[in-house]
Amino acid sequence: MANISIYYTLIARGADTVLVEVMNASGNFPQITRNLLKKIEQNTRRTILYNVNPGQEYHFHYINENSFTYLCMTESSFSKRAAVAFLECVREEFLRLPEAQRTKGIDYSLNDQLGPFIKDKSYAYSTDKNLNSDLAIQNVKRELSETKDIMVQNIDKLLEREEKIELLVKKTATMNNLSSNIKKNATQIRRDQYWRNIKMKVLLVVVIILVIYFLAATICGLTLSRCF
Repeated sequence: MANISIYYTLIARGADTVLVEVMNASGNFPQITRNLLKKIEQNTRRTILYNVNPGQEYHFHYINENSFTYLCMTESSFSKRAAVAFLECVREEFLRLPEAQRTKGIDYSLNDQLGPFIKDKSYAYSTDKNLNSDLAIQNVKRELSETKDIMVQNIDKLLEREEKIELLVKKTATMNNLSSNIKKNATQIRRDQYWRNIKMKVLLVVVIILVIYFLAATICGLTLSRCF
């Protein structure tokens, strides 16, 4: 299996809701990207340089459009054009989903639907052979000649006086444990959301019953004896 240069991908709505999160390596990417999401300007596309140690750096590439952010993390040697093409590919697949799923989904709600697609494409875009043979990539390449001018911003400048979080990256051949944890988190969030909805419905029914009782009591008395 070819080495993957795209380590991490997410799609977020606003700065707080991560709809999809896919990892091809282990690390503290979620912690870092949650900070980055708060700094991203609307309707921009940039590459953020993240220095780890002297001679060791990574790139966070993102596209922000209509309050949605498509972001991936790659090796610094990975082509910016290929990274943007990959994000465009992910964006197009995301926009094929029903609007309700895109605009009302909760954290990780689209992992099952888009996770396998993103993982497959991250492999494809990490190899020259697939990159040259993928028609979709070729189409995006023709449309993205302007990406040579895409802004590269250093993370230190972006965070200004805020404390920079150390980026930890561990490349692994398999991510079964990590994928399992992400799925468990997504399942737990969906379960919590389900029970919250049930509690709200039960509360609504109780309120309706109480309202009906108080209306009847004003006419029939507290024991409703005058009406029966």
